[in-house]
Order: sequence, then C-alpha cells, then structure tokens
Amino acid sequence: MVYPETQESGISDIRSYNSTDEGESSPLVNKDDNFQERKIIKPKRTFIVEPLIIMVFVGCYSTPVITNQFVNSVLTSPSNSTENQTCQKNYEKDKGQQKSAEFMLGLSLVQNIPAMFIALFIGPWSDRIGRKPIMYISMIGALCDSLITVLVVSLKLNILYLYIGKTIYGLFGGNNGLTLGAFSYIADITDTDQRSLKIITAEGLMALVAGAAQIGIGYWIKSTNFSQPFFAVFSIYFLSMIYLFFFVPETIYSPKGTNKLKDLFNLKDSKEGFKLFLMSGRRGWVLRLLTAAFLCNYMVFVGRNDANTLFMMSAPLCWNSVEIGIFSGVTIMLVIILGIVWAKIFRTCCSLRLSTMSLIGIISSALMQLVQSVSTKSWMMFIAPFIGSGTFIGFPLIRGYLSLLISRFHQGALFSVVSFIEAIAQLASTSLFDVIYAKTVHVFPGFVFLVASLFCLVGAVFIAIVRCLEINHMDEILMNEENEEITVDA
Repeated sequence: MVYPETQESGISDIRSYNSTDEGESSPLVNKDDNFQERKIIKPKRTFIVEPLIIMVFVGCYSTPVITNQFVNSVLTSPSNSTENQTCQKNYEKDKGQQKSAEFMLGLSLVQNIPAMFIALFIGPWSDRIGRKPIMYISMIGALCDSLITVLVVSLKLNILYLYIGKTIYGLFGGNNGLTLGAFSYIADITDTDQRSLKIITAEGLMALVAGAAQIGIGYWIKSTNFSQPFFAVFSIYFLSMIYLFFFVPETIYSPKGTNKLKDLFNLKDSKEGFKLFLMSGRRGWVLRLLTAAFLCNYMVFVGRNDANTLFMMSAPLCWNSVEIGIFSGVTIMLVIILGIVWAKIFRTCCSLRLSTMSLIGIISSALMQLVQSVSTKSWMMFIAPFIGSGTFIGFPLIRGYLSLLISRFHQGALFSVVSFIEAIAQLASTSLFDVIYAKTVHVFPGFVFLVASLFCLVGAVFIAIVRCLEINHMDEILMNEENEEITVDA
C-alpha cells in the first residue's frame, strides 16, 4: 500500500512494506493487519542519531576500563590506591590479578544473561511501536547502573554492590537496546547504497570519541581517583537522554489503538528475528555465514578487554592508569582512522566487495592478537594496532551487509537477534578469556591473545565461503527494496 502525501513537517518520504520479495510465495515472517498499517517516516535531517551514539558509547567504552582498574585497585592494594605500588612477577600479584578477572567475569554474567533475552523482545517491538522507546529503556538502565557505581565509589561501599547496578542494566537490555535501536534507525533513513557507509561512519565516530576519552581517563584517575570519572559517565548518560527526547524524531509510526505494552511481551514476535535465519537459498546461507563470522569477530572484540587491561597492568609491562589510557585511546583512534581510510580506498579505488573488505579486516585483527601475545615491551604493544589497522572495518561492514539482506520493516527483528548474539558472545568470550587469563597469567600471560587470533581465523573462513557464494549471484542475495514503495512529501 502507498500512503498519501502528508503535511507533517520534517518528512521527506514515507515507505510502506510490500509483503513479499519478487518471486517468493510467502513472506519471511508473519504479519498481521496492524503491521500492514505501519509506516516509516524519514526525517529530512540525515545527521540525527549519530550524536546520541557518540555520547552513549563514550560511557559504554569508558565504564569497563574504569571499573576494571577500580576493582583491581580494591582487590590487589590494601590502601585502595589507584596505582600498583609495586609491579613484579610474584604469586601474590598473580592472585590479585586472578581475583580481579573473576570479579569482572561475575559482573559480565549478571549483565549479559538477562540482556540477551530482553533483546529478543525489544527488537521486534521496535518494528511495531518505534525505535525511541527501546532506546529510552536502555538509557534508564545505564543511568541506574552508573548512579549505583558512583555511590559505591564515593561512599566507599562494598564493591559487591556493583552487581546490583549491572543486574538492573541487564534487565533493561544493556547496551543492546541502544545498539539495535540506533542501527535500525539508520536503516530506516538510508538507502541501500549508503547504508554500509553510514554504519561505518557512525561506529567510527563513536569509537574515535571513545578513544579520546580513554586517554583523558588515565590522567583523570591518577589525579582525582575514580569518583569523578564515574560521575562524568553518569552525566553523559543523562545528557544523552535529554538529546534523545528533544532531538531524535521517531521513524516508525503504528496505527492508533496499538497496545504498545502488550506488544512488548508478545512471544510470537520474539521469534520473528530467528525466522529470518531460516531463509532458503543463497541469501539464507549468506545471512547465516555472515552472522557466524560476526560472532567470532565480536567475541574477540569484547571478550579480551578485561584480560587486556590486566595484561597491561601486570609484569612485564607494569603500566599505570595513564599509560593504559594512552594506549587504549591511541589504539582505538588509530584503528578507526586507518580502518576508514582503508575502507574508502578498497571501496572506491579497488572496487572490492563488502565480503572481501570484511575478510581483510578479520585477518588484520588476527595478526594484531598474535603480535600482542608476545609483547614484553611497550614499543611492541604499540606496533600491534598498526598491524591491526584494518581491524575496525569488519564490524560495521558485516552489520551493514546483514541489513542489506532484510526488509526495512524487519530491521528491528534482525538487530534483536544480532544483539542476542552479541550478548552471548560477550558472555561466552568474557567468561572464556577471563578464565584463560586467570589460569595462564603465571605461565604465559599472552596465551589468551593466541586464542583470540584463532577465533578471528575461524571467522575469516566463514567470510571466504560467503565470497564464493557471491560469485555471479549478487542480485539473488541482496534484498530488492524496490518492493518498498516510496511516496515523496510535496
């Protein structure tokens, strides 16, 4: 169906959904009458959700680094100092590192176990009632978590109270609500030829700002302890909520009378995302293989963070918070900047496909893990991000590729499954890598990075298979969005 022209301000076009792809006998997911009445409204502004992503992910990226150092200072130093008073290879220091790794593992479990199930509901829910509500939910959870953390640090409460904040955050969807809401929003307002670039730009911006924040955090912790950095994170989340409320227009509009709360707990809708992965033919295989590659790469990206911080704090590197902040910030910014440059060169000059570019990115990540595994000097650590300069392009390109395989009206369902997979990946990989580091820290601390490189290589195999499936069949694989009719506002 086509919607008539509308006089609503800020609208440049309206898209509606045609139930099936050309040549398919039935839709991929079930649709009811209300679904047919749903519409996407595309705002005239194109730079809308990116500032929100930047602000929120500054907090998301900064919180684990600050928390890890805070927990380590509590568990390894009787005086709760922010720095290691001594850094030498001994049994007591290794025991402290092991306790820190196990505590961070517990925080990851209580957050990600509920979050991965909540994601299954809020994704399809966003397809029905809008993108903003699920982002509100995620933001409320982040505010509660950061507030509890501020109280624990400021009032010198038992660090076990941190589990309460992480549990609340997980029950409100964790990072998943914002992630799937934001990327579904981008899919709503972009065309297929612009979507991958839009996603890589959004992720690049948020990581660049987060990298700059990492550098400042190290100095901040050293000069003021942990209270102010944690309060800054809380303030960022609060400002993000204000921006979301006033400056981000909704794109999904449901018919009047829709019971939004009832739709949230619709078990039928929670299964819709998984039904997308039951597609037959090449498109179905590409969807599943890309998701498997994304899983392998994401496990490395998030799972090694705790072990990486502890690795830098222990012998032989013995870095303090400033050095950790500088390295983390420089690594993020270097990988992002060079990754965007490589993506631009590969796409415009070499005309490489998304799958080929993703393959290069994953291999680059594997090489970076190998270098870091044998790093015993600071200069060796800083060589790793140069070798892994293509690491970043894998994530947004795979995410963008997945979006091109699915209708606009099922982006929420798609990204809910992706968020579910991300939560499983974070849960499994953090558990795995933290345990590996805790068990091998006194034998070979870099062993955890060898395991990470193996995961990258497995993901590279999946991407290579996708590349083979693409040969002479791209028209069959990509979603035909001509079936989604467009009416341009006068």
